[in-house]
Amino acid sequence: MRGAAVVVAAVAALGMGLGGCSPGDPAPSVPSAPLPTKQSVSKGDIGALRTDTEPISKRWPTLGSIVAVQWYGGILGDPRVPGPSTYWVDAVVELEPAVMEALRAKAGTLKAESPDIVDELVPKLPPGPFSRSGALDLAVQGTFMTRVWLPAAGNRLIIAGMGQ
Repeated sequence: MRGAAVVVAAVAALGMGLGGCSPGDPAPSVPSAPLPTKQSVSKGDIGALRTDTEPISKRWPTLGSIVAVQWYGGILGDPRVPGPSTYWVDAVVELEPAVMEALRAKAGTLKAESPDIVDELVPKLPPGPFSRSGALDLAVQGTFMTRVWLPAAGNRLIIAGMGQ
């Protein structure tokens, strides 16, 4: 009898947790920081600084024709562990002025925030201050979950992405 009471209590708790969800409810808001921060994940060996544009334009096609890029990337965690891998990319991307202007227009309400990227890329950053928004992340997002930072001026933006 006690086991049945536990099951009933668990089902009731589950029902209360789902009580606010129904097909007519609006979609939950998009978080402004969809990715864990670098302090909470191991980016492992970052390798050499890369400047090839193809891997970046392939993952973020909304960026259009990339003028220049400097980036690091790799596999999260320990590459010796079998199974699917999650890849990360931290990049400073220079864009055509019209593309950058369009992204600034789509950014919505920005909040001041320093880029959360590998330390090796920090010397490559344009002058700050930097800001970001969930709307900007969605405007740039391609095949990776993406966070984007805008400098106050110029045509370079900073991207941190993770994906498979």
